[in-house]
Order: sequence, then C-alpha cells, then structure tokens
Amino acid sequence: MPRHRLLTVLALVAVTLAVAGCTIPTTKDGGGYGPSNQQGVKKAAQPAPVELRSGAEQKLKSSDASWTPAAYITSAGAKVVLDISNADPTQHNFTFGDLKISKNLPPDTTSQVRFTAPKPGRYRFWCKYHQQEMQGWLTVR
Repeated sequence: MPRHRLLTVLALVAVTLAVAGCTIPTTKDGGGYGPSNQQGVKKAAQPAPVELRSGAEQKLKSSDASWTPAAYITSAGAKVVLDISNADPTQHNFTFGDLKISKNLPPDTTSQVRFTAPKPGRYRFWCKYHQQEMQGWLTVR
C-alpha cells in the first residue's frame, strides 16, 4: 500500500476512535457509558436539586454552555413554569424529550416553558445543539 494511503487510513481510524468516544448518558440514572465504580476517584459534590412548586415560576439559565441549575425536583402533576434565559452568544435549545418539548433560544433572550410534571421518575432535559455539555435532570416524586 502506498505510504500516502496508509497515512490516510490511519488518520481516518484516529478520527473514528475519537468520535466514538464522545457519548452522552442514555440511562435514567445518568450513568450512560464508561467505567463504573472507579476506586480512588472522588466526584465533585453536586448542588441540591431546586424544588419546582406547582404554578410558581422558576429560573433556568444557560451560561458557558451549561444549564444552571442542572437538577430540579417536583411532584407528579405539578404545573411547572420555567423562565429560561440564554446568556451565551450562541443559540441554544431546551429539549424535554419525554414531553415532546423543543424550544430554540437565540442569544441573549428569555423564553417561558410550561408543562405538567409527568409520572414519578427521573427525566433528562438538554440542548439539542450541545447535548454533552448542556443536560439536566428533573426528578418527579
């Protein structure tokens, strides 16, 4: 095989391996893919989930390509009102797949999303443009 073809094949293999390593959590517990039970590795303390009270407006902000807060808790059937702001210079999106909600958020804008909390469980929300960095969780009791 000519040398330039070998280099091209090796470059394609390297790119494929790099892309294959980029996954997002796909399980309800956020575990997704990768090693588990890593000994000696300490996880950073996660902030407590923000409680969503039925009918009360709560803030969700995108900043530096992440959601703040990234965890909420509420009761089944609660009327959720999220005031979502995009403080980044790029467009984001709020997607809540289980409820079929998808709303684009242009830079420096605020939008409101309303929904009824589903049955008890743990649900993921994300930005469809930045899924790995921008994801959060709603726990319904």
